[in-house]
Amino acid sequence: MEENNNQKISFFTRLKWAIFNLENYDFFAVEKTKYAIFYFAKLILIFSLITAIGVTYKFATTDLSKVEEIQEVVTQETIEYIQNMPKSELYAIFYMISVLYLFVIYFIATAVDALLLSILGILTSKIARISLRYLPIVNISIYALTLSIILNVVYILINAFTGFEIKYFQIMYNTIAYIYLVTAIFMIKSEMIKQEAELSKLAEEQQKIREQLEKDQEEERQKQEQKRKEREEKKKDKEKDKKEKNEDEGGAYEGQA
Repeated sequence: MEENNNQKISFFTRLKWAIFNLENYDFFAVEKTKYAIFYFAKLILIFSLITAIGVTYKFATTDLSKVEEIQEVVTQETIEYIQNMPKSELYAIFYMISVLYLFVIYFIATAVDALLLSILGILTSKIARISLRYLPIVNISIYALTLSIILNVVYILINAFTGFEIKYFQIMYNTIAYIYLVTAIFMIKSEMIKQEAELSKLAEEQQKIREQLEKDQEEERQKQEQKRKEREEKKKDKEKDKKEKNEDEGGAYEGQA
């Protein structure tokens, strides 16, 4: 049932939760890690598909005959062959190769970021005095990178089309992810404290109910005991009256005799 519920949550719903609904990170923490990995792979694939547009655009503005680095590893005949290819076919091939290359590179690089972030998550959980196992922290780390990855896509496209650069973008990239991670961990801690308080309150209510039931049972037992004694008293009174009646009848019989 749990796996079916997880499968019903779409990729874009997960993406929305990861960015705007940090209160749902407790759900990410308890689900199986394979769902987080599937989400991560889809996110990196979308990242690669979009980023490859910027890479292809840069390639389209490059004169291969003037790039010395390429002439060192590729023959002049190959360069001429590429230049003579239909532009649409050339750019399509380059785009597909770029997507594959970017997916592999960024999947590995971002996976390393997630692992490093999870280590910080372990330290943060210890500081926050919250007991979280490693895999839930890995799940949280993956989703915490969502906004950073999206901003990275935007930055790469802007850089490709305009040449605009942000000097400390990588620091901002890591900082945003860590803020999400820390916020999620403390929100989970708050939720756990809330649940513990509710459980404690529930236990108190259950104790009161048990005590009331015991009290009611004791009162009922006393009532039953009282009724039993009353029945016994009535029975004794009846037997006494019957005995006295028999004695009176016996005395009257003797008087007549």
